[in-house]
Formats: sequence, structure tokens, C-alpha cells
Amino acid sequence: RFQVQSMIQGNITVFIDTDELPTDDWLERITEPIIDGSADFTYGSTSPLRKADNPFTRYLDKYDKYLYENILPNDITKGALGNSAWKTEIIQKVKFDPCLAMAGEDYDLTIRAIKAGYKGKYVKDAVLLHDRSNIRTLRKFVKKMFYNYQVGASLAYRKNGMLFKKARTSIKVNYRFRDPMEILIFMLKIPALIFSLMLNPWDDPRYCKKTFFSEN
Repeated sequence: RFQVQSMIQGNITVFIDTDELPTDDWLERITEPIIDGSADFTYGSTSPLRKADNPFTRYLDKYDKYLYENILPNDITKGALGNSAWKTEIIQKVKFDPCLAMAGEDYDLTIRAIKAGYKGKYVKDAVLLHDRSNIRTLRKFVKKMFYNYQVGASLAYRKNGMLFKKARTSIKVNYRFRDPMEILIFMLKIPALIFSLMLNPWDDPRYCKKTFFSEN
């Protein structure tokens, strides 16, 4: 994402992941609030492309349902960049941070966009169909949850001084969601934090920002 941001053209930029398919009106729905001026960036929701056939995809589908019904309407920073639309000026001005090339650059972009005064909106009717058929083993599930979500979140939240605030919120979500798989997810959090410290051992969360701006 960092490498291609200089190539972006047009007033609105949309993101969709390679394991997702748009519904017929997705593009219209996801961009409408930006076009009518009620938001500067938007996040949509996802539905399973096919019925889950293993415990890992069942958990992910169940969590997504909980996320889009209970979390994202109240916390726009929990949106998935792979289902989002942005005023292009946000990408050009705020930019993806190369210090977070491994993971977490999407969390970081959202947080810094909000701090810069941009307004985000959740559009529940902007639906993508999510294909998780490749997640069939514990190894793939843990790898996805650990690197894509836990490590990325730790990097972004530490950088922006929000780690403890987000950790408290995460514990509440773990408790309220009440799925047995949450035990495993909770156990991944401490190793993910340690790994993020190994990748970027910032004592000052502004360190990566200084590196970022010096390179741009």
C-alpha cells in the first residue's frame, strides 16, 4: 500500500481485498457518504461467501457478525481497510507509514486521519462477500490472527499512544463475545506485543513518525 500510494488518481480511493467479492451495489454504497459530503472515509461490512465448514471459519464469521453489529458502529477505528473508501487527499496527506510495512498500517492510517480532523462513517449496507475457504488449519488461523491482527494492532496502537486504552476495550470484547476460541485469541496478545517490540522497540511512539516524515 505504501509503495503504490503515489500512483493513486481521482478524488476517491477504494480498497477491496483479494479474498472478497463485491455485491451489486457495494461501490455505490461505500462511496455515497463521501460524495454527499457526510464523511471523509467509510468502512463497510462483510458476509460469508459460503457456509463455514470448520471451527476456524465459523469463529471468524461469528466474530465478523459481532463486529459489524456491536463494535464498528461505535468505533470506526476497528474497520477493515479491505472494505473502505477514502477521499484521496487523506491518502496523499496522511499517507501510509513505511515503518509499519509488515502490519498495522491500516489501523494507523485510520487513527491519524481522525486526529487530522477527518470524519469516518460505517456503512452497514456496503457489503462484501468474504471467501475464507483457504483457512482450514490451526496453523493458518493462528498465523492470520497473530500477524495480520494482533501484531499489526500492537504496532499501530503503541505508535499512537493508545495501547492500554485499546487493551481494556479488547478485554471487554473478549468477555462479551463469549466464544471458546477467544481463549486462544487472548493468549496470542502478549506474544504479539513482545514480537511488535522486537520489530519496532519504540520508547517514544513519535519515533516512527519522525522516521516517516524524514523519508517523505
